[in-house]
Amino acid sequence: MAGDVIQPMVSVIVPTRDRLQFLKEAVQSIIDQTFGSFEIIVVDDGGEDVSGVLEEFRENRIRQIRCKASKGPAAARNRGLQAARGKYIAYLDDDDIYYPEHLETMVSFLESGACNVAYSDACRVNQENENGVYITKKKDIPYSFDFDGDLILLKNFIPTLCIVHERSCTDDVGEFDESLYTHEDWDLWIRMSRKFKFAHLRKVTCEYTRRRDSTSLTGEKRGDFLNTLKTIYSRYRKYVKDNPLLIEAQQRISGLMEAEIDFNYQVSTIEIKNKPETIDAAVSVIIPVICSNDRLKSLIAKIKSQKKVGDVEIILTSSAFTDSVMRVADEAGAGVVISGEGPEIKLTGYGARGDYLVCINQDAVPVSDYWLFNMLCPFFEYHQIAALSCRKFTRPDADLYSRWLNYSTEKSFEIERDYFVFPMRKVSKEVKREIIENITRKRLLFFENTALCFRRRDYDEIKTAVPVGKDDMLLGVELLKMGKAVGYLKSTGIYFDRQSGADYVFKRHYSNIKRYGVNQMFYFHMKGIGMDCLLASIMGLYEVIGVSLAVSGNAGLSPAAAIKSFLESMEQNLSIPPDKSGNTDNDKIIKDRPLDALLKEIVDDRVFSSDLKYDFRRNCITADFMRRFEDVAEYVFDNEQQLSEKEDDFAVCICKILAMTAGESLGAYYIEAEALNAVSGDLKRIDEILDKG
Repeated sequence: MAGDVIQPMVSVIVPTRDRLQFLKEAVQSIIDQTFGSFEIIVVDDGGEDVSGVLEEFRENRIRQIRCKASKGPAAARNRGLQAARGKYIAYLDDDDIYYPEHLETMVSFLESGACNVAYSDACRVNQENENGVYITKKKDIPYSFDFDGDLILLKNFIPTLCIVHERSCTDDVGEFDESLYTHEDWDLWIRMSRKFKFAHLRKVTCEYTRRRDSTSLTGEKRGDFLNTLKTIYSRYRKYVKDNPLLIEAQQRISGLMEAEIDFNYQVSTIEIKNKPETIDAAVSVIIPVICSNDRLKSLIAKIKSQKKVGDVEIILTSSAFTDSVMRVADEAGAGVVISGEGPEIKLTGYGARGDYLVCINQDAVPVSDYWLFNMLCPFFEYHQIAALSCRKFTRPDADLYSRWLNYSTEKSFEIERDYFVFPMRKVSKEVKREIIENITRKRLLFFENTALCFRRRDYDEIKTAVPVGKDDMLLGVELLKMGKAVGYLKSTGIYFDRQSGADYVFKRHYSNIKRYGVNQMFYFHMKGIGMDCLLASIMGLYEVIGVSLAVSGNAGLSPAAAIKSFLESMEQNLSIPPDKSGNTDNDKIIKDRPLDALLKEIVDDRVFSSDLKYDFRRNCITADFMRRFEDVAEYVFDNEQQLSEKEDDFAVCICKILAMTAGESLGAYYIEAEALNAVSGDLKRIDEILDKG
């Protein structure tokens, strides 16, 4: 609907600065709206003149405001508000877009008179710069929350482009706070929420972009985010002062962000440049032994074949040795020590004579004959290093889940192949110790005794505090507390993968969340999700996945065909649940037997209604599962030429992804219940199964 608009229904405010390459697409997305009664107010915030770009549209609904100097997004939006003539106000950053029905959807709802402020959902587009071109790597919908007056006091869950409000709202509560360079939108939403009714429309009507560089308004500005977060918490303290739960949640959120910032300032990557020709220092390689097998023999042989390290002793440790292990030790000329403490290792208690102590899992195998040499080199070049671990590679015969997990973990670490990483060496005194330890431990997921090397003198300082194997990451935490540096070497490593069932994956991720914490506290409380609802969500999704796998099948399919078939089946079963589609024949549903047995033990004698199990709008784990499956699909498309010859490899991978997601959700629920002093007897029973089992 083009043409002159004397009194537009909607004023769309578009702040812009030096991003002409994106502005054109943003403005075009407004012009393409199915609802035509709008004006576009482009506020040029002191950057490069955008007149040329706007003139190309030959559109009389566009107005330009040019600022002489940049004063930030809040000031730019305020200039637009002051010039706006519409009954309703909408916002669009210059690198975001509306979908064609955005304004029609929002205005139609607001015109019904149900509320003064409405917001929709937005798709987030994650991009990376590759050779000067932004490539979309992933799309997701991170925010889709019904409005909650308490939750808005904890965090901003409404992206600016999603919201449309009556002009009278800002006339009443005031405009954006120009003293805030971040969170200025959140501040305004809080003020409006105290006086006006908000409504959430569960429809994706727009998309915004997150880029891994400074061109995105939501890029790396964590310091500003923390400062304004504290400002907003202080400013609206009166709304939370009588609610201990909200106060605790605010403290946790700000503490986590402060810890993350403090940690990031203490991380650096360094290149290993000066390697010695050979290493003459004594090295003790310690192998905790559970049983004698071919992998143990292969490991010992591989250690004995290591090059450029002249003085190596091998020590096998166990609480009790079998005759077969003793024979392996005799053949290898290895020392044998009975620890009496199971898998825990007090390295210096074994009479190890090495200046460097290396602990390696008996199922691990070094990738090359120079593994030990490369593990030791950083200690000679950087004397502040106390300990380091190395890269884990999956074996060529590993299952699909293990290959994907290794790939995604390495991808998240984001360091170049030949670089060495220092985690934090000191922490802020203002951050709670338990919070900093949770952040640190999450970053120390790579620091573990699968293949771990210590400088002897540094280990001697903490040997009585934490034995290796008791909690791998506690070693890293203790060293960091002492001002030592620990690291991760990516240029070498070991083959290692633990072929474990989905039940083990469930328990492991449950325990990890309990041990290392969650970023989003009180999620279940704020969303009104009880334990029955959570367990029903898990069981409902498990059944839908089983039906979808049975319907789609994967034997003989190419990776792309298997993924497409499963997704189509999932989409159908999420839309029409199994109880309504008739796909409830237990003989046809694919189940993972160990996971199935574990879920039955957790659920016990509960019987869930179909409405509770298959309410996928309310199901709190479906979105997380689908995000992980999207990661698997990306990995398969990029790296897998064909699926494993094992017919069930694809199905097993899917079940393990569900186990990860469900385990983490239950772990997060337990943490929340504990914080609220609301751990029931039944939740304790489940905890015994998962954390102690």
